[in-house]
Amino acid sequence: MNKNFINLDKECKNIILSWEDAPSPETGMSIEELRKGLLLDNELTGEGPENIETVDTVIKNRLGNNIQARIYRNPNKHSDKTLLYLHGGGWVSCSIETHDTFCKYLANYGEINVLSINYRLAPENKYPAALEDIEDTIDWILNVDNKELITNSNFIGVAGDSAGGNLAAAISLKMRDIGKDIISLQVIIYGAVSGDTNNDSYKQYGTSPYRLKKETMEWFWQQYIPLKPVTHVEYLEPIKAKDFKDLPNALIFTSEHDVLRDEAEEYAGILKNINNSVYLKRFDKLPHGFVNMIGKSKRAEESSIFISKKIRDYWK
Repeated sequence: MNKNFINLDKECKNIILSWEDAPSPETGMSIEELRKGLLLDNELTGEGPENIETVDTVIKNRLGNNIQARIYRNPNKHSDKTLLYLHGGGWVSCSIETHDTFCKYLANYGEINVLSINYRLAPENKYPAALEDIEDTIDWILNVDNKELITNSNFIGVAGDSAGGNLAAAISLKMRDIGKDIISLQVIIYGAVSGDTNNDSYKQYGTSPYRLKKETMEWFWQQYIPLKPVTHVEYLEPIKAKDFKDLPNALIFTSEHDVLRDEAEEYAGILKNINNSVYLKRFDKLPHGFVNMIGKSKRAEESSIFISKKIRDYWK
């Protein structure tokens, strides 16, 4: 038993212990099993605020293929602010459905529109496929003919947890580099911004019974990294960028009991040192993946509401 586990939030501890005998992808769980989301049920993720309206739609990517998308909004509180949400899951798993409840929280307590998408997953679609889908989705948001989600171009943000946090940071770098400076806010929730698995948080929290172990994260990276050399390594590992100037304002959230904690906090420090606007908060006693534990952990729910309200206050 990892000695740090005793200090974890009690409700989250019970959740993780209930998974103790479940297989992991690096030890034999198939990708198909992983994608079924066997560990994420409605009781765990919760139902979300009932007043949020959802609309499913389809966005065409550059290949002419469909990107499944879901719009979240409060019909009683009109907003022209849109947050593009990018789910976690190691670039390999999860979907609109697994993060549906959290997106409802973001829309309700953030008082914004949220657009969640099913970007292409690895290993069938390695880097940069997901990033391409995200860029194409941003173009869809900006399209003047888009009547489904009318958005003020001054209020377009990207957000994501874990692998989705990686993608939020990466697309922020890329959009700046190609001269599309239309992202005003990046929200990174326990984001995987570095492939280095040797820092202190990996040593502290990278073993059982924690679900996201060092070996698990290394397996995820192996699925995502392409076989061919990467031209822009910073779009794969944002922390390796050579230029951090003029990036969107950042809200960066970490969880104490998480292998990804240190790299995300280091990334916040790098951005701040280059005079970007950065807000950083660590949620004590919480594990990786807490936004999917809203239904069974009061602390996870309160933290998810905090994130949502921080976005609301930033965009007021």
